[in-house]
Amino acid sequence: DLLYALIIIASMSTSLISTRGPSYFLVGSAYFIHFITHLNDDRITGHQWVIHLSLVIAALVAIETIQQLKKIAREQINKLEIINELSKQIVSTLETKQVFSLLNAAFQNALEADSYYIGVVDEDELRLELLYDDGEFFENTRMKRKGTLSNWVIKNQQELFLPDLRQNVQLDDVEIILIGKEKTSLSWMGVPMRGLHVDGVMAISSYHPNAFNRSDMELLSTIAQRAALALDNAYQHALVEQQTR
Repeated sequence: DLLYALIIIASMSTSLISTRGPSYFLVGSAYFIHFITHLNDDRITGHQWVIHLSLVIAALVAIETIQQLKKIAREQINKLEIINELSKQIVSTLETKQVFSLLNAAFQNALEADSYYIGVVDEDELRLELLYDDGEFFENTRMKRKGTLSNWVIKNQQELFLPDLRQNVQLDDVEIILIGKEKTSLSWMGVPMRGLHVDGVMAISSYHPNAFNRSDMELLSTIAQRAALALDNAYQHALVEQQTR
């Protein structure tokens, strides 16, 4: 039992500094050697072999848990790096088209979504400045605000997280409409994007249910805040230039 305890500790240490391969190899090699050397040992009962096998399984579970935690940490670090890079670039950008270009790059790098869009309020319509759906970009797209999920987000100034659209959406005066391609999304998230001169929504969706989590929602909300600030700056810059002319 002491031997297997040491193996578990060694495998966890290896998993922390390396990938699962070396850790699995360590555990497998130790168990194989122990099995071969004690195969004909009558002192070891079947019950003891079961205990030894359970300890090996415990070591494998520990390795996999560490690897999953490392994966989550890497994803979080990557998202923070993307946000920091977006913040640096977007603050110095005074052209609206360039702002949306930077936002598109952030979506592509930070979020695994089949579809996403940025909509800006234009009276009773939503002007989609950026619309991507299943590998294709759509330009000059507008949609009526009334009754849409986006309008609910804008009107209530609240985030909306719908992990599974196969279930009925329990929202007042809301119906599901299709934009982009004629394919129905099964996961949807939207966050408000409001500044001094801009009012709109930022949304992502997937053709698979439960495609997003709360971490994705927080990231989307952060991007929306940066976008609203950048669009306000671009609007103010354009207004100053117009007044100067």
